[in-house]
Amino acid sequence: MSYYHFKNFCELEKYDEQGNWIETYNYDETWRMNLKMGVAVSKKRNTYLERGYHILSDEKHIAWKNLVNSSVHGENAWTNAGIIEATLVVMEQLSAGSSLEEAFQAVDVYHGISPIYNQLVLSGGSSYKACMFVIGLHPRGEEFSDYRNQVILEQCKVTNKVKSKIDDQKKRL
Repeated sequence: MSYYHFKNFCELEKYDEQGNWIETYNYDETWRMNLKMGVAVSKKRNTYLERGYHILSDEKHIAWKNLVNSSVHGENAWTNAGIIEATLVVMEQLSAGSSLEEAFQAVDVYHGISPIYNQLVLSGGSSYKACMFVIGLHPRGEEFSDYRNQVILEQCKVTNKVKSKIDDQKKRL
């Protein structure tokens, strides 16, 4: 077991059970990296806006602009930019007439390897956000929502079957 101690505002020290120092996490470096990546992301703002404007209807432009503007500033900008890029990829595929399955693969974290956007490996939470943006903004959003829900429901069924088999095996032991 490890123990943690805040050395100061920017550093967290990790110790083992005997009190021996293991390593120090420097949050100042992490903050600087996030800020640097955030500056790079803020330069992509106009590109994100234009890509979205080409896809979305005029009444959705204000919502898209607000979403992009709130996402490309601050210390979590690079994380949010990954979600925005994933959203754009799905919306571009849906607009191009791709199947729901093809579009969903761009944010699918349930099968195989998670996609990467703007150096962000999509997690379940970031995939969920991207899907919610697509559902709320894109003309095929409701159709996409139905497909996504079906995929997740199937995954839950598979997971429950596996859990039930494991429980059965444990009972036999």
